[in-house]
Amino acid sequence: MSKIFTVVLIGALSLLTAGAALAQDEGMTAGAPASGAVFQQGQMSLNIWGGYTTLAMSKLNTALQDLSDLLEASYWGDGNSLKKVSGGIDAGLGLDFEVIPGLKIGPRVGFLYAFPGEVKGQWDYVYWTGSAYADGTDVWTSTFDASLIPITAGISYSPQMVGNIGFTFGLNLGLGLAYGQWTSKYTSDDPYWDTSPYRYEIPIAGSGLYANLVAAMNYFVGANSNLFLRLGYRLASYTDLTVTKTVRNSALGRVDEGEIAEDYQGDPLVLDFSGLDIGVGFCFGF
Repeated sequence: MSKIFTVVLIGALSLLTAGAALAQDEGMTAGAPASGAVFQQGQMSLNIWGGYTTLAMSKLNTALQDLSDLLEASYWGDGNSLKKVSGGIDAGLGLDFEVIPGLKIGPRVGFLYAFPGEVKGQWDYVYWTGSAYADGTDVWTSTFDASLIPITAGISYSPQMVGNIGFTFGLNLGLGLAYGQWTSKYTSDDPYWDTSPYRYEIPIAGSGLYANLVAAMNYFVGANSNLFLRLGYRLASYTDLTVTKTVRNSALGRVDEGEIAEDYQGDPLVLDFSGLDIGVGFCFGF
């Protein structure tokens, strides 16, 4: 994940530096704010963006690794696989009000989807069909999905420049709504086993502080609109996660709604959506 951080950071900073150099070369001076070529005080603007994000899911990945090790130690090592959670995609929508030239405030809402983590254990064997021996395979698959909905208030500042290139710097603070779900399934080629009781889903949820620092390079394509490259860093770690639905299963036992969400070792789950995000967007003033 550190390599992704480095590549993304270098690429984004290079683009921002190039934009600043271009602005200087073209002799840009104070004029219209970078949030829009001719945006005026009191004007509204709509921002839409999306991109890729890294995630600091080290504790969740440790839980996935522990489950993989447990399956392998329990004779499920014939075709194991492990996918850890390291990144995802995010998108957002913001409405800004320009209180003074270059300074904007407004609400934002977003959605972040983490690429799922998965643990798979496989057991190959020979079983009796009633008339002959046959090769069989049992497969245990456990998948973890996570997502985040940030609801924030933001403030941003755009230094005044003339020309098609501008910059914006902002801070978003608010509430993060975190969601996750363990989905586990057991299948068997042996008809002796009834596999239906061995599928279950455990949904979890939590909330807490969300903070996001953002820098953007804007390229104006019209009097009231611009395209932008967005680079940000998010702080969003959630520990007080609870089960949101009672689940009963013969392989699992019972997990009650309201219980603290735990991994397979009995440790509390932590969803850490903190990370670096880079994306593109469009801003339209009206």
